[in-house]
Amino acid sequence: GDTSKVAGADAGDTSRVVPDADGVPGDTSRVVRAGDGHDTSKVPDTIVEGVNLNAILDGLGGRENIQTLDNCVTRLRVEVKDSNAINEETLKAAGAKAVVRTGAGSVQVVIGLKVQKVADELRKML
Repeated sequence: GDTSKVAGADAGDTSRVVPDADGVPGDTSRVVRAGDGHDTSKVPDTIVEGVNLNAILDGLGGRENIQTLDNCVTRLRVEVKDSNAINEETLKAAGAKAVVRTGAGSVQVVIGLKVQKVADELRKML
């Protein structure tokens, strides 16, 4: 495999660059570190209306944890498989004003009036 040097990697690092879906290594490639058991995304953060969408997804436990994503005027309304995977600090650091747990598997992420654009872009990422 390609053992191209990854920025910030140490001399003993066993990282390798894995091409994205089109098969061409580049900015959207994933970096796989030997022994860590999972891929680390190197896709640049997607910022919409000052909200970091990648971090919102991470704070909700990842794409695979999201069952449904809807919105009202100011909030994302999300049903998740595992509510223990929700990280409120990550959501707030990503641009959420508040996080309201409304029941087992249900969470509302308060974004504000810009929520429609944020929700539309998040749906494209799921």
